[in-house]
Amino acid sequence: MSLKILSGNNLKERLSEVIPEANSLTVVSAYITKPAVEWLVHHTSSNCSTVLIGRFSPNDLSMGSSDTASIRLALSKGWTVKCLSVLHAKIYLCDRNAMFVGSANLTTNGLKIYGSGNLEACVEVSPIEDNIKFVKKINAEAQPITIEVLEKMEAFIDKNPTITNRVETSSIWPEDILPREDSIWVYDFPWANLSEPERTTEQSLKHDIEALGIVDSSNKTEAAIAFQGTKVFHWLLKKLKESDSRETYFGNLTAALHNDLNDDPTPYRRDVKNLLSNLLSYCQKYTQELIVIDRPSHSQRIKLISEV
Repeated sequence: MSLKILSGNNLKERLSEVIPEANSLTVVSAYITKPAVEWLVHHTSSNCSTVLIGRFSPNDLSMGSSDTASIRLALSKGWTVKCLSVLHAKIYLCDRNAMFVGSANLTTNGLKIYGSGNLEACVEVSPIEDNIKFVKKINAEAQPITIEVLEKMEAFIDKNPTITNRVETSSIWPEDILPREDSIWVYDFPWANLSEPERTTEQSLKHDIEALGIVDSSNKTEAAIAFQGTKVFHWLLKKLKESDSRETYFGNLTAALHNDLNDDPTPYRRDVKNLLSNLLSYCQKYTQELIVIDRPSHSQRIKLISEV
């Protein structure tokens, strides 16, 4: 089946046709802003069950890529709003009848609410069961944002108005605002191996920068703090703290990771080893004061040497 590419404006027109009749609507968008949510409110019926899933990181809210006003408006309409720190996807699912996937965020520029906007490329795809399951998986992993959580977010941003220029974790909320997500996925891991720069692709580096939520990848201090705030680093810390003498070997970690990944189907053992190697390469660059990685025999040994 051939798919026609839709611009942001074309997508807005198609959404304005299908949304008013929808009984359920799920919007997955890395960035979400109030003018676009106002447009969505205008086109959504009062009895439509609506879910918005955004990245909503401290960095995004501080820079204005997303805003708390969009969250507050959606919550005031009784919509469900969720946060997913590693989100980059843009998906619009109306009932089980229409699904749109592409580059357009739920923002003024993404949907060309007004002005010239961005040049976007989207397609309308068939909402087959596998595609719907993909959206359900995102929904299940995302964390709900309540009014209480929103107010804590706003207070945090007010106290840290220049968070993107500070030595702070900018992609992860403090535990007292949003508890850390326990589930881990392939997407959460670094895709680049810093020990093998000759094999590192631009795509993998771009993924890692987005996953860390950093602005300047050349700023080692910022990158180190961001990495130490990731779910996968905390997964590794947990495994080390649970092991004898706070150390373990590469093979044991590979088996543990294979069991803990939530992706369905679980990646092949070879791919799991690559993910772990990537993670350890980041540890060697950014956590040398916390973790020592050596090779006393044939296998790498990973040892926690400092309390975190």
